[in-house]
Amino acid sequence: MSVFKNISLADEEREFGTIDKWICSECAENTHWEQIVADNLEERNCDYCPESNKSASVNVLTGKILAEIKLKYMPCQETNVSPYPCGINVFDTHEVLSKLGYDMMEIPCGRDIIESIQGYNDIWAIKSLSV
Repeated sequence: MSVFKNISLADEEREFGTIDKWICSECAENTHWEQIVADNLEERNCDYCPESNKSASVNVLTGKILAEIKLKYMPCQETNVSPYPCGINVFDTHEVLSKLGYDMMEIPCGRDIIESIQGYNDIWAIKSLSV
């Protein structure tokens, strides 16, 4: 079970762009997100397929990913690390997601999640570098 299972969006400060889209269990099947989607189903149509009328908000996934990012990284503007020129300890959102083991193209809403996180911040520094 993921440490993020118990994180509630109601308890989290909403810092990312809201995505008004919903994803069903079928679209998340065989992905890292399958259980998270299944645990958050509501009576809503899926925005990624016509198959289901029970879906989870994509914001649930985005919130959990952003929480995980913030365990190891922080926005460069909150550190003394200059993002330019990009060094070996400064990463964009795509690089951070890859380093955390996420394949955002494995799920239909991946591009929406990336854009939402980029709207919050797109240049990240490893937390241990900040002072």
